[in-house]
Amino acid sequence: MSLQQIDLYLENKLKQNENYIIFTFYELRVKLNLSSEETLNFLHLVSIKLENNNYKIYRTGQKYNYEGQKYEVEQNQLLIAIKQRGVKNARK
Repeated sequence: MSLQQIDLYLENKLKQNENYIIFTFYELRVKLNLSSEETLNFLHLVSIKLENNNYKIYRTGQKYNYEGQKYEVEQNQLLIAIKQRGVKNARK
């Protein structure tokens, strides 16, 4: 998957919900037909882009809080990104 394709895919996810983004095993490995290595590369690049835009990244098995509730990233979820409110981007 090219960087441009990754950017387009991420843009579509942001249109669905810009505050809470989930990438699942099914969507990356089955729907997008990415290999294991391609999936890791995709997640790495998306993580960097999201962290640079004030998102907190959580991976499978990690615990997190969202809207006052405690959650854990499930086994079928590879990455969850939550927009951090009130945080200024230091890279701008």
